[in-house]
Amino acid sequence: MSSQSTSDPKQIDLENLELPSSSIALNHASAISSLFLTPREKLPSVNTIEDCVDLIYKSKNIIVLTGAGCSVSCGIPDFRSRDGVYARLRIDFPDLPDPQSMFDIFYFEHDPRPFFKFAKEIYPGQFKPSLSHMFIKNLEQSGRLLRNYTQNIDTLELAAEIKNVIQCHGSFATATCTVCKYKVNSEYIKDKIYQQEIPYCDKCLPNEETPSSGILKPDIVFFGEGLPEEYHNSINDDKNKCDLLIVIGSSLKVKPVANIPHLLPKEIPQILINRESLRHMNFDVELLGDCDVITNEILMRLNQKYGQEHDWSVNCKEKIFLNQIEDLEADRFIFQNPNESETNLNESIDSNYSSKVINKDYLKENSFIYLKPSIYVFHGAEVSIKSMRKKLKKLRNLLNTDFKEELDEDDFDTEDEFSTDDETDEDDDEEEESDDEDQNDDGTCKIGLNSVIDQDEYDEENDEDFRLDDKDSLREENKLS
Repeated sequence: MSSQSTSDPKQIDLENLELPSSSIALNHASAISSLFLTPREKLPSVNTIEDCVDLIYKSKNIIVLTGAGCSVSCGIPDFRSRDGVYARLRIDFPDLPDPQSMFDIFYFEHDPRPFFKFAKEIYPGQFKPSLSHMFIKNLEQSGRLLRNYTQNIDTLELAAEIKNVIQCHGSFATATCTVCKYKVNSEYIKDKIYQQEIPYCDKCLPNEETPSSGILKPDIVFFGEGLPEEYHNSINDDKNKCDLLIVIGSSLKVKPVANIPHLLPKEIPQILINRESLRHMNFDVELLGDCDVITNEILMRLNQKYGQEHDWSVNCKEKIFLNQIEDLEADRFIFQNPNESETNLNESIDSNYSSKVINKDYLKENSFIYLKPSIYVFHGAEVSIKSMRKKLKKLRNLLNTDFKEELDEDDFDTEDEFSTDDETDEDDDEEEESDDEDQNDDGTCKIGLNSVIDQDEYDEENDEDFRLDDKDSLREENKLS
């Protein structure tokens, strides 16, 4: 019997896995391969924002995976919040069963009106690209971008003139007739969209088989539809070329795009730029907060160290460096017992401080926190103290550091997070189960829209996590007149 036959059946060579070519087979193969994916281990040699800067400069084939967080500051309407798109649509369309129905192809055939009302709010031409988009464009201009895989459908990558982009969930850039498959660009149906009229196709005439004309449906991926073949072909080639992965503004819950980090060789560094940490992933460096704030800081640091070859700061909104809070002062931010208030740090924490949240008044405007070995907290972060304690404990044990010995146990609340009982394992299991629901058994995409709808449903009153500051004012500034 060969050694191959005695090997673990769950161990497959994902790095050399070749995907089939047909669209249906590609989606089935994606679903099957996702069953064998396991989280990569963090690289112990990549930990700091300085490491990120050096990696970006030295890399030649960077993959950037983007989600809704990349477009938040552009003014793209929020989907699930109390005043979001769905809350408003429920008033006009009380029969709409749930948010996903608006993007279900079968519901669309039954009643396309909710979708087209939403389409008006996000239609191309209303918004400018964010600094995060321009960060990606800067990578491309400097010859470092292999591909931008975007989960968004807002076409802001095209507005930023990013050429090496794959719109994984389609976009509003084109529309196709549901009957005769006649294809048009976004301008063709723009007036109809803004007038809140359903854009019927004028190329196919009603007949006995089709009593009415088809609808010019924007080419976005609806629930139950497979991803474009272009995505599968591209990632099949790119996964072995990539030398750095940067994830910006994505919760990585929507498969198969969420599987990209697992498809890359384990030694390829991975960086997260996002409002919140992702418990189901092991990134080498986590930069948590407003994506524009973080990319601004990275570009400024790139320009300071490597600006002689390329102007990295050309798109920066702020031409200043942020102040870094680190070491014991930073650890107090996470581990300080909220019942104690002897330190100067706690003077800025109000009476509503909870052991599960970070008080938004703590972090000064031009500062960020470095939690060794590899987590940074910027303005705009949504951070759970409890989850962060758990993650830091694991990271520090993994790297065999002596952080815990350096801390004064009298000053820190370690009863919950440094005990042998893991209180959050059950929560993690529930989250993983919900993640699996984002993909059908056949590999088709359940959530195939702007990642703004990929976010967990937000309940302001009951949510334990909250943002360190509010960037809502940027929405109006970035809208095109």
